Amino acid sequence: MNKTRVLLSTLVANLRRASALRLERTFGKATRTDSRSRGTSRIGNGTTSGALCPHAKGGWSLAVLLIGSLFALTSLQAAEQDNWYLAEEWDLSYNGASYYGPYQVFLETNGSLDGGRIYVAVQGSNKVEVYERNGTKLFEITGLNRARGVVVDDNGTIYCLYRNGLKSFEHNGTLKQTLGGSGTGNGEFKLSDAILSSYSHGALAIHPTNKRIYAVDGDNHRVQIFDKNGTFHSKFGTFGTAPGQLNKPKFLAFIPDGRLI
Repeated sequence: MNKTRVLLSTLVANLRRASALRLERTFGKATRTDSRSRGTSRIGNGTTSGALCPHAKGGWSLAVLLIGSLFALTSLQAAEQDNWYLAEEWDLSYNGASYYGPYQVFLETNGSLDGGRIYVAVQGSNKVEVYERNGTKLFEITGLNRARGVVVDDNGTIYCLYRNGLKSFEHNGTLKQTLGGSGTGNGEFKLSDAILSSYSHGALAIHPTNKRIYAVDGDNHRVQIFDKNGTFHSKFGTFGTAPGQLNKPKFLAFIPDGRLI
């Protein structure tokens, strides 16, 4: 008897929530607006009401309640069950034009370094901006003509790819080393000066195990690799469409098993 009551209470609660959501979707947006302002999920919100058959008893009533509850829940859209809402939003466009804005964003996850930071390469303003995770701006690294890529290694060294090459910086933004210049040789880059995304090519990634820096060299149709000390290591890619060839590559990323995408 006690188990039946527990099951019945659970089903009633589920049906109540589902019914409230269906009524809300049909007759108004007030509940939705209120929950969004709090940043909470609508499902599980105890302030909604609309219980159906709260005192149902018996096997037949229980079966009807079960079918009705399952139908109501399974008919909900996935988005209404997940309830993801925007928490923060920062405008990083430049002079009101989005294509002048961020080209690559990097999230630092090393908790020993200020709890992690957010790095943004803003090509239109020729700099990398550094933020705390709550959105507070810490500092910026300027003088990076058409900044395209930014990553940070486990030691806190910041690597910035821009039109004229690749540089590394201390964790506080102080210049550490110039790793590559402009050109077509090993360690040199040929990145378009155009700011439109269809012509801008360049991004950085760090290998998850050997910690080498991989850099897109877009207009040279290749990817260059630097060791963790910043020394040129190797390269791959030539112009074309055959396997192993590249045509103005733009972005790259590693998946956990070390494969490069």
